[in-house]
Amino acid sequence: MEFGIEARGDGFSNTFIYQISNELLTSILPWRNSSADIILAGSNTGFLRKILVTSTKGKSYVKFDVSGDRNIPVANEMVLDTHSNLYLLSGNRVTKLSMTSCQLHKTCGECVTSHDPLGCGWCFDHCTTKTNCQHNIWHTDSCPPFVLGISPANGPLEGSTKLTIAGENFGSIINNATVSIGVASCLIKNINDTRITCLTSRVVVPVTTAVKVSVTDSTSKTYRIHGISEQVDILFEYS
Repeated sequence: MEFGIEARGDGFSNTFIYQISNELLTSILPWRNSSADIILAGSNTGFLRKILVTSTKGKSYVKFDVSGDRNIPVANEMVLDTHSNLYLLSGNRVTKLSMTSCQLHKTCGECVTSHDPLGCGWCFDHCTTKTNCQHNIWHTDSCPPFVLGISPANGPLEGSTKLTIAGENFGSIINNATVSIGVASCLIKNINDTRITCLTSRVVVPVTTAVKVSVTDSTSKTYRIHGISEQVDILFEYS
């Protein structure tokens, strides 16, 4: 569905077309920051969108669930204070959101594909600007894999345990990923973006160590997957 939106505000006057499916806009607030003309739009399903206005088109680059999966409409009046904090109402809940923060992008994929005018990138485990990143690695076009859990958590020294690894950003091509448990490899048998199954190798002595997943894949998703995940609290025990 296409909406023709005429937005007027302090220093802002624009008419543009915005496409949206299966939702209705319940509130609209124009905002001009130092880098772009933005429309803040609430919907009948409880989402806030930040829409970048370019020429006669509008492109949504943030979609944030204000209602917390309650599917409650955003009320028609939103307030933006002098510090660029937005206050909005969904049901009986008032939410305050910083419009100058990248952390409305909750996942790495959302962050690096948003093309947010703020200049957002992925910093270890959150979305932020480069100047606010306290880590050495800051991504704007790629995401690392991330291990969330394994099953089972132990197996015999002889190997051949079928290990299932749950997570995200694993890609879909076996040859683009490797799994290791300490110094021992784990032979990948199946892979998709959220799950890997592999067979453990034989080891000589008992050991408890982290499972490491390494991926370099530029074809499985709209962004490049590149990096290593080795969670110190997700361990496999050879016994």
